[in-house]
Amino acid sequence: MTGRGGSGPGFPPVPDGYPESMSNLKSRAAKKAAKKAAKVTAKHAVHGAVSKTRRSPFHTATLLAAGTIVGAVGAWLAARSRYAPALGPGTPPSGA
Repeated sequence: MTGRGGSGPGFPPVPDGYPESMSNLKSRAAKKAAKKAAKVTAKHAVHGAVSKTRRSPFHTATLLAAGTIVGAVGAWLAARSRYAPALGPGTPPSGA
């Protein structure tokens, strides 16, 4: 081993024959593990949603419709409030 230095304070020096970027290998492993965890979580969530839909389809459809309506109203209000101050009362939009 030579004294090439480690990844930071408190880390041992990098042994001969190993790349300087050992931390890159660790970060790749961490990213791979994070992707796998996200994939498993998404599959679990989809499975739960499908199961719930099969057990009570009317309740699920009602909640989905209510969420869609609330989201549409919220988007409309956000878009409206974004342009309303610049236009002022009674001023038509420039595209009209």
